Amino acid sequence: MRLKKSRKTSKSYFEKQTATLDRWFSLYIRLKGMDNQGLCVCVSCGKLKPWDGGKTHAGHFIGKGKTTFMVRWDERNVGCQCYHCNSNLEGNKYNFAKHLIFKYGEGICEKLQIESTKYFNPLIFGMEQKISYYKTEVRLLKMEKGVR
Repeated sequence: MRLKKSRKTSKSYFEKQTATLDRWFSLYIRLKGMDNQGLCVCVSCGKLKPWDGGKTHAGHFIGKGKTTFMVRWDERNVGCQCYHCNSNLEGNKYNFAKHLIFKYGEGICEKLQIESTKYFNPLIFGMEQKISYYKTEVRLLKMEKGVR
């Protein structure tokens, strides 16, 4: 007799949860980085871009690869980036690293690199709780900043 897999352990469920968490986390990062005029400063080049509409991304210092889930939703690893730096310059890593060192201090890049190699268990990580947390934070930031 074959045991039926739980809905919460299936690959498709995990992929759906990942996409949902990515969406809410990206909104959170961009809203958190937005100023009163609805603009975000790119952490790599310093240009101002609108927070929404594809001009600003939630760029990752350590990319969103299959083996880097432990830092994928780590706020220290992600910042507002313009489309050009994030996509065309593949993250503009040198300038992103300078921003991280300025904001978090020496050794942050190495700490994130070490974190990215740790084992990731989505059930222990609590993806549903993270989604709920970032949904709430996005709603609060939208109210605070007057965004619809």
